Amino acid sequence: MSLSIDSTHTLQNVLNTTFYIEAVKPMSILEVQGIPSSLYIRASTQMPIATSPTSYAQNQDAQAFIKRIYEYIHHARLSYFMPILFSGFADMPSYGDWLSADNSNALPAFRGTSVAIGLKPICEDKIFLEQYLNAPIQNEISKVAGEPVSRQRIFEIGNLASGCAGSARLMIAFLVFYLSTPTLNPTTHKYQTKADWVVCTGTDAVRHILAHMGIRSHVIAKATAEALEDPEQVSSWGHYYQHNPLVVAINVADAKRVCAPHYRYTETLEMNATTRLTLNKIAV
Repeated sequence: MSLSIDSTHTLQNVLNTTFYIEAVKPMSILEVQGIPSSLYIRASTQMPIATSPTSYAQNQDAQAFIKRIYEYIHHARLSYFMPILFSGFADMPSYGDWLSADNSNALPAFRGTSVAIGLKPICEDKIFLEQYLNAPIQNEISKVAGEPVSRQRIFEIGNLASGCAGSARLMIAFLVFYLSTPTLNPTTHKYQTKADWVVCTGTDAVRHILAHMGIRSHVIAKATAEALEDPEQVSSWGHYYQHNPLVVAINVADAKRVCAPHYRYTETLEMNATTRLTLNKIAV
């Protein structure tokens, strides 16, 4: 059963929602041998209009986790983060986890974080990966789609960091369902999905995960260190550009059709300390 989310599902509601994604039909036998099969997911931000002590502390943890993974894999010193970060946990996270402990003391464990990813709606401002392109991203995706694609219907994904490929697959599946969930367009007053396309810069490892999931990624351009507008950024990315990063675009509806048979997805809004409302429950 799917229940539409109305116009009250604002950024604040997203921050107060616990998302749950579960693999119910593994794509291969390898996915049942010690690989994570479910995730609880929470969003966080440092945006002043929506942040709270809990969200701020959780966002700090997410950034620290992402930094540690990028440093370990790419020897990178990451300083750029998406405005909204989603963190994945094996167990239901507690708000008190971020408020009752000293933040610096908790960083080594990242309070149970096993995967994190960033999300950014594309508006008028130039996005990070457009440094690698010769034209605005909507023009490049329109070529792939064979029809005009509005910039407002595109999201940028970044900051993917995971302890294992299994958790990364679950987080990617979560984003597919999340962006596919209907929401009320304040301009047209009609329900529609949050996005038609997503774009990201994917290394060989990321593209391998997408291919394993059966999600088609359309290559837009090669991402090179030489294209960075700030030359001082080059050294901070460590070995990242040695992993063959490419700018890729993914059609959300196509990805949803691929993921739908394999996952169960739920959104639960925390109305207050004692009340929860299941906004969306999508089961196979």
